Amino acid sequence: MEEGKAHERADPAAVNFGRGLELMHHYSTASSDTLALRADMQHVWRVTIPEIAYQSPMLMHGILAVAAMHKAYLLPSRRRTYLDLAAFHQNSGLEAFRVTLHDIGEQNWKPFLCFASVIALLVCSIPMESKPELQLGTTAAPDVLQLFVEKQEDYRMAVSELQNAVYLMAHAGAHPEVGMLFSVLYVLPDAIMADLEATDLYALVLLSYFSVFSKVLETRFWFSK
Repeated sequence: MEEGKAHERADPAAVNFGRGLELMHHYSTASSDTLALRADMQHVWRVTIPEIAYQSPMLMHGILAVAAMHKAYLLPSRRRTYLDLAAFHQNSGLEAFRVTLHDIGEQNWKPFLCFASVIALLVCSIPMESKPELQLGTTAAPDVLQLFVEKQEDYRMAVSELQNAVYLMAHAGAHPEVGMLFSVLYVLPDAIMADLEATDLYALVLLSYFSVFSKVLETRFWFSK
């Protein structure tokens, strides 16, 4: 049997299962250690979060999306294939997140927290060319950022949170962790998100400051490039 015909007749379920194993293996052996600098944080990404994902398809989709995005970064010749896989797993995870968010409680909050952290990484790694609506001069913003809105605060609070993040980065010296800055995303208020969508000048100034400090992380974390 010719190889092409054999591929055409492959069981879709088996292909998807194989892809899942490939991505999980890559995450465990490669991607996880690139998500932090400290050994204890690398352990969280490599061991703790996957263990939590055993009982959370939502979080498992997030992990596989990160692995696919990382492979897209490492393998330019197969970039389109892995970007499609990343989009599939990200969308699947987000759908489960939206459906189950109202059930969050003391017994199941960990998968939601971990998934929010995963999505923060994915938002930063979304290639601009794959999101033409996000190019300069448009009014769109990633809908996924709305997931981080939890409190009704104002610009003063947002600036204060950014200052705290920069303080932590400064005291980390040559080894700032990505979570030090990205924690700001968790507390951005609805008003600021709406202003970002409308390309309001005040919101864009805030975003520009965030981007400057995000630039510092580019040399250390592939998903920030």
